Amino acid sequence: MENKSIEVNTIDKLTQDTILITYDRKNEFIEEHQTSNIVISLWTTSMARVHLLKAMQKIVGAPGCSLLYGDTDSVLFSYPKRQGCPLSAGPHLGDLAPEYDDCDIKEYVGAACKAYGLSMKEKKTGKEVTSLKVRGITLNSEVCKKLHYESFKESVMEFGKTL
Repeated sequence: MENKSIEVNTIDKLTQDTILITYDRKNEFIEEHQTSNIVISLWTTSMARVHLLKAMQKIVGAPGCSLLYGDTDSVLFSYPKRQGCPLSAGPHLGDLAPEYDDCDIKEYVGAACKAYGLSMKEKKTGKEVTSLKVRGITLNSEVCKKLHYESFKESVMEFGKTL
């Protein structure tokens, strides 16, 4: 208990002779790994954002295209099918990759950053599928009984009426 490099979170008595102590190391005592380099991390992150910005500019500059959503590592946009996608995908590190390549996205509902839903149709089967992403909420089976694509869409549309 006199170790100044740790912060004790809990002390639980398990048996007469055993206790469980959970703790975290204090940040000021964490040593940097000898092969880490903050400059390389910053450069990599900066270049990724520049790459994403160029992709967004390409989308906005293409006739008939609309940028719907952007995040630190993704973009969602619409484009006329007859015109073709303004971006190209690739298999290499740094290349863009389609997240839902096996589906056609039919509808996008956006509420906020990291809170959106997609209604899609599978290309092979024609089956309707949905995807819901909401930061901070674990979408387990219990939660999904109340919060699913349709309820999310309804909430967003109702909120839109109040503006």
